[in-house]
Amino acid sequence: MIAVRETGGVTVVEVDGEFAERTAEEFNGQINTLLAEGHTHVVLNLHRAQWTSLKALKWLVAHVRNFRSRNGDLKLAGLNPYLANLLELTGTLTLFDVYPSVEDAVAGFDLVVAQAAK
Repeated sequence: MIAVRETGGVTVVEVDGEFAERTAEEFNGQINTLLAEGHTHVVLNLHRAQWTSLKALKWLVAHVRNFRSRNGDLKLAGLNPYLANLLELTGTLTLFDVYPSVEDAVAGFDLVVAQAAK
């Protein structure tokens, strides 16, 4: 299940349960919609995500590049040990800004959001 909410000028996308094929496709569509609507500051909360597919990981890498090419970012929050290990083993962990909580990840955007408001 995927839920989307706004907080402090940042869009938070939450994955609850298996981040596998069907959920990854739903996530991919949601991210594409957010980008089309101009949302470029996004936190992906994976606190409740149980596992991921390589397809979902491939999309995550592509999406972080898309956000950054639009002067935004896709930050990860709440990685469990399994997902952190998967990202590390695949060499993709260094591509992401990873935070222990959604609040910390949102705070990581504070300077960017404040500058964009000027």
